[in-house]
Amino acid sequence: MVITVLLLGNMWRAWRKREHERSQIAALSQRDLQDMGLTDTDRQALLDATLLRTLYGQYSRYVAEVRARRARTQRAVSRLSRMQAARDDDYPWASAA
Repeated sequence: MVITVLLLGNMWRAWRKREHERSQIAALSQRDLQDMGLTDTDRQALLDATLLRTLYGQYSRYVAEVRARRARTQRAVSRLSRMQAARDDDYPWASAA
């Protein structure tokens, strides 16, 4: 239940941020668009992006972050295991305790 509430809170913040970004994009002048290297078609594509696409992008970044964290943890555990094995090889009586 707590995870669902947190997820909904994150989705709400992402939606509000996206709405703010869309209003800023919509207010850009033609000169501002040219300065950014965008055309009217690019602006319209940005404005037409759906909320689900935005949320999916946020979810994808979250999943990538979780996978990276898991990989770092697995590497750390592997290093610790190798250190333990090396210590046991150097001091065989240490593992008997």
